Amino acid sequence: MTERAGDMVERLLRGGLAHLRAGQTGEARSQFAQVLAVDGRNFDALQLSGLCALQAGDNAAARQFLDRALALRQDVASVFNQRGVALRRLGETELALADFARSVSLEPNAADPHYNRGNALRELGRLREALDAYRRAAALAPARADILNNLGGCLKELNIHAEALACYDRLLAIAPGSAEIHANRGVVLHDLGRFEEALASQDRAIALDPNFAEAWRKRAAALTALSRNDEALDSADRAIALQSGNAAAHATRGAALTEMGRSDDAVASFEQALALAPDATEARLGLARLASEEGRFGAAETLFDAVRRDEPGNVGSLHGLSVVRKYATGDPLFQAIADRLRDGNLSADERELLHHGYAKICNDAGRFDDAMAHFALSKQCRASRFDLERHRAAFAGMKQLFTPAFFAERRGFGLPDERPVFVVGMPRSGTTLTEQILAAHPLVQGLGELQDMAQVSKLLGGGLGNIDAFSAALAGLDAARSRDLADRYCKAYHGADAAMLRLVDKRPHNYELLWLIALLFPNAHIIHCRRNAMDTCLSMYMQNFNVSHGYNRDLATLGHYYRAYEELMAHWRDVLPLAIHDCTYEATVSDLETSARGLISFIGLDWDPACLDYHRQDGQVRTPSQWQVRQPVYRSSVEAWRRYDSHLRPLKKVLGA
Repeated sequence: MTERAGDMVERLLRGGLAHLRAGQTGEARSQFAQVLAVDGRNFDALQLSGLCALQAGDNAAARQFLDRALALRQDVASVFNQRGVALRRLGETELALADFARSVSLEPNAADPHYNRGNALRELGRLREALDAYRRAAALAPARADILNNLGGCLKELNIHAEALACYDRLLAIAPGSAEIHANRGVVLHDLGRFEEALASQDRAIALDPNFAEAWRKRAAALTALSRNDEALDSADRAIALQSGNAAAHATRGAALTEMGRSDDAVASFEQALALAPDATEARLGLARLASEEGRFGAAETLFDAVRRDEPGNVGSLHGLSVVRKYATGDPLFQAIADRLRDGNLSADERELLHHGYAKICNDAGRFDDAMAHFALSKQCRASRFDLERHRAAFAGMKQLFTPAFFAERRGFGLPDERPVFVVGMPRSGTTLTEQILAAHPLVQGLGELQDMAQVSKLLGGGLGNIDAFSAALAGLDAARSRDLADRYCKAYHGADAAMLRLVDKRPHNYELLWLIALLFPNAHIIHCRRNAMDTCLSMYMQNFNVSHGYNRDLATLGHYYRAYEELMAHWRDVLPLAIHDCTYEATVSDLETSARGLISFIGLDWDPACLDYHRQDGQVRTPSQWQVRQPVYRSSVEAWRRYDSHLRPLKKVLGA
């Protein structure tokens, strides 16, 4: 090669590099091509041509250039790294992984090969190895947003939530204006059960990018977890408007509609999701849960089984199967759940569901010690943020504020509507059974656990921890405003049969809002369900309640919570201008007809024998009692706590049992 040709090659290489650094890939590629026309074995020109082809998305050409470069030299880490990128893009991930490994061995302190190796391993489903690679890359390049983002995603997939959250926090310090990072952070917070914070993260993502469909969908999921179902539905609709072909958004919409008791609409959303993606797991599980809630247990079992066949070990299907029927020792479901629990990559939510499902089937089989052990393990999967002292203080404030004089000063408030029937009490005290008995009457419709009274209370600055705000708001509440609020609650009746004389809201925790019910509906019917305190608390402990029921995480706290409820109900009896009818679970199962006649008489209707066949009703039952209320009345739950006596010392101590 003449000196003049050598000078030309150097000039072309320098010019090509300048174009490459300026982002002028086409010009750079042209200059490197001229070098190769003069010297087809020029290593630098081959490598740089491969890099240009990669940047242009021409992966096949990139591979060819880099193959030629590696035929000349095997000691340059960056060439192996670049060819690995081309191979991975071409779908040859295993070959790419070998190139990334070779690059790492040649230059172990370069971040890129570790990062790309992590991407390849993640693509192959080898998440633990991918995590190690990402961690190494992040240690070498702690300010690289792309590395941290993929590290966070891998941690999230492995359910290592605390580290994933820290990773996204580091990312936000680098790129605070990234909507994607805020949204990903929200997903981790959701998985941790920190739904309010998850919602705030999705709101921030949406503020940065109002057209971010996935952030709207995740916002809907967080709102559903917080029982803010109307808002959840609005957010899911926004996600669908932005991305109508997103099956997950339709499934999320179905979940919100399910929580609202709109089962027909929920089915339509789940079916739309499946039309878009026939294997959409959440939609399939949603249809299975609806079948269970509607008492179609055989259909529910078939649907859950189908998901499990397609996705062996699917946690939602295993847990769903555990609740659709009774189980005996030796059923294959015992081993299936036990095997799944051995997986070290389960999220806290998945472990919670599996332990709860296993406890339930052990309980069915009479393995009471095993059942209690797994109920306890289920409770330990998620920390409770329930503050007992704050709760007690709030109840004390309510008792101080709501007095006979308070109600006397507000006579004439509200609407004279006689339709409202409120079934209140502790969860698991027989509220669902009571509603089913009432709703079996031809002039009574059960509406399930409506959230509307709680939402109305919030319009007054309500909330257990906000007695001062209550006092200030109530000082300005007049009769006209009370009627407006009653009308707001009555929107929940818009889908009800107009022929019904009584409409039942069986949200147990409305016992906390009896002051508001008395103000808005002076002719309302209040039915208070009562059950043996030990049986009630044990049954509550055995449920997989959502995060708003954090008091059921340990037996002692549960006992104190029950005592606070008893004291508040005693206060309401003393001060409310409404009659309260006690319906005792033990009396109902002992003499169904006498109890049912008492209920129908209290709500001012004539007796109808259909009330004795409550278990034959169709319709959705959105409580843990969905199986029990489909059966004729039985006594096996009376004094059931005695089977577990040795496990209940903390509860017995608080309740004085």
